[in-house]
Amino acid sequence: GNRHCPQCGALKKEQWISDRMSELLPVKYYHVVFTLPHELNSLCLGNRKQFFDLLFETSAAVLQTFSRDEKYMGATSGITGILHTWGQQLSFHPHIHCIVSGGGLDGKGNWKNANKDRHAFLFPVKAMSSVYRGLFMKRLRALISSQKVKHGMDEQQWNTLKETLYKKDWIVYCKRPFRRTAAGY
Repeated sequence: GNRHCPQCGALKKEQWISDRMSELLPVKYYHVVFTLPHELNSLCLGNRKQFFDLLFETSAAVLQTFSRDEKYMGATSGITGILHTWGQQLSFHPHIHCIVSGGGLDGKGNWKNANKDRHAFLFPVKAMSSVYRGLFMKRLRALISSQKVKHGMDEQQWNTLKETLYKKDWIVYCKRPFRRTAAGY
């Protein structure tokens, strides 16, 4: 029944794709990936549930922050997030893939398309990266303060890690719209 098997899984895979295609709105969809810096790997491994929840919550918050901004969309977009914990080389590499609608519902419940003409992708990648880093770190510090995340570091080690993380560019990867959707995009 594996989806990669051309005899037993291919039909199931195609049916699944067809079912998902029927759920799509007639709009463009964008692929956005939020990654965690490798410096957080050991802390993440010891606090998987908290980190994975934080990754989902923060990526959605960043996308909705930009979606709701009139400069970019002025509406609440649709988001589907999928967690991946391993990279292509099978090393621990937590990241979340998000599929984001190129429009959303405004405050009155009306559909509004994104103001995409001014940006290479749905939203500016560098700005999303900065907001993502700041929001993730703010929420991580709160989890550590409330002892919901344990780190086992002394104060100097924690401060050094924070300093490293704030200086680092956090990777938010954006792709152009998907080409194969029910809307023909």
